[in-house]
Amino acid sequence: MWLDLNNDGSFSSTELLYQALNRTNPSGSITIPSSAVKGQPLRLRVISDYVGAPAGPCAEPQLGQAEDYTITVVANTNPPVASFTSSYVPTSCVNPVQFTDQSQNAPTAWLWNFGDNTTSTDQNPSHRYTTSGNYTVTLTATNAFGQNTVTRTNYLTVSVPCVTYCASTGQNNNVWLTSVAVTGSGVAFSNTSGADASGYGNYIDKTIGLRQGQTYTLTTSTNQNFQRITSMWLDMNRNGVFETNELLINNISTQNSSVLFMIANNASVVGFTRMRVQMRANNNQAQPCITNQANTETEDYSVRIDVVSGTAEARMLPSLSIFPNPTPSGMVHLRLADAAAAGTYQVTVHNVLGAQLLTTTLRLHPAADTDLDLTTLPRGLYLVRLTDAAGNSAVRRVERQ
Repeated sequence: MWLDLNNDGSFSSTELLYQALNRTNPSGSITIPSSAVKGQPLRLRVISDYVGAPAGPCAEPQLGQAEDYTITVVANTNPPVASFTSSYVPTSCVNPVQFTDQSQNAPTAWLWNFGDNTTSTDQNPSHRYTTSGNYTVTLTATNAFGQNTVTRTNYLTVSVPCVTYCASTGQNNNVWLTSVAVTGSGVAFSNTSGADASGYGNYIDKTIGLRQGQTYTLTTSTNQNFQRITSMWLDMNRNGVFETNELLINNISTQNSSVLFMIANNASVVGFTRMRVQMRANNNQAQPCITNQANTETEDYSVRIDVVSGTAEARMLPSLSIFPNPTPSGMVHLRLADAAAAGTYQVTVHNVLGAQLLTTTLRLHPAADTDLDLTTLPRGLYLVRLTDAAGNSAVRRVERQ
């Protein structure tokens, strides 16, 4: 479908607004550019033909037909609705970050605030962060009819310098990992997968929260019950290298593999790091950077290591549960089974860097669940603290997927 946007009597390649290939009953939406001529009749041309027919607004249909319509574009007098996306992926090494304006109603000016005392008036700026931290990003979009601002609190968590890791690939046509789970000490993480391309699965957008001095179980399964070796490395010092002393698991099995591992009390990293899980059926040697190895698959995950603290707070309100956790939607429910603990609680939500993001007051009682809205927060780990009238606090960890 073409629209003669500049009313010059011809359809240019930039005036193709919609196309659908090999679809029986196509439908879709179009956006009229703000540059379109307004207040005059414009020609709209729709052509339908068989797949492989000559394409173009002036091509003669072979087994279809062309139809022309007249439309008139009127000025949009609404103020913008600010919105944006970015190339940022939590726990990844994306820096600089490319921001893309998604504002509606044809803004003509933009003001970005990247949260580090720098701004930009570009529509789609690229910005490099030079200091580690958590950053709030704000976009104000303006046109002749008004302006609108969107603020995303603690939208990015950036680590400088950025750590990169070696590649690891394999041939996994016959055997591959189907699930990886980490459990214990309040953690219940699980990820299912198929045969990852080139024998490598990048799951760093999934974060596992661990604590120093605690013991956990890594459980893996594969599609075949071959004898295999499962290895797991954890970059404890966060230097981008899986060193020999960071090989925490190297286990032979033929069924599902479940192996204990412990996070050392003196682990030097606190914060995000990388976990690498590798399954091998043809190589007994643990090599985190192996490439093109037969019957081998490797998967990477993000890990957040915390210092063991606030254990008394973690034991408070034992009848309190927060679910679903992780939460894909950002909405969680608080359930308090103990009637004696019912009452009003001050609720604060902090990120893993300690910044307070939300505060509210909730009434908890066994008769009904209470909702807590975390939809404005980006993906990541958060601490939810509930404080009663006497000043007693309970803390729970929540993951926003």
